[in-house]
Amino acid sequence: MFSTANPFRRTAAIALGLVVSLSAGSYVAIAAEKSAQPASEPVQTTATYGDWTVRCRAIAQKSDKLCEMIQVIPAPNKQGSIANLAVGRVPGEDTVRLVIQLPIGVHLPSDVSMKVGEDAVASAQFQSCFPNFCLARADLDDAAMKRMKASGTMTVSFKDRAEREATIKVSLKGFTAAHDATFKAGS
Repeated sequence: MFSTANPFRRTAAIALGLVVSLSAGSYVAIAAEKSAQPASEPVQTTATYGDWTVRCRAIAQKSDKLCEMIQVIPAPNKQGSIANLAVGRVPGEDTVRLVIQLPIGVHLPSDVSMKVGEDAVASAQFQSCFPNFCLARADLDDAAMKRMKASGTMTVSFKDRAEREATIKVSLKGFTAAHDATFKAGS
């Protein structure tokens, strides 16, 4: 149904680096960030909380950091990934966004739904597709965050191009700690 070949894995790292800035409609110039930072300060830091990783980058011309919490969902055959999720917000904005990267071959008119138990948490709309993946974005309100923090798993559902339902289980182990670190650290 979906290809999980190595090109998807290579582009996953690129997409996750841009996922929050893509969702905001702006790009962060990585090269400018590197040149604007003193050599003694790291440009990017990461920390792991359960199944979530928090990644923060210094932003050029700002004293703030851009932080996001990410999770890579491995493909069933353990070669590549079937989905990548990122939760964060752009500094200066209040909206918390979840961006999910899925392989090509999704039914674009359909939304991506996220549930905790039987409760809907959010619905993501596809924003764009690239040669090896598609990105969908949802805004997360306080109620959604509360349900995600209180649960151990979340179900992500979408349709493939033949309109068959596909479901992915996402671990929420470490979600609360990653959330606290993400939003306390910067964005």
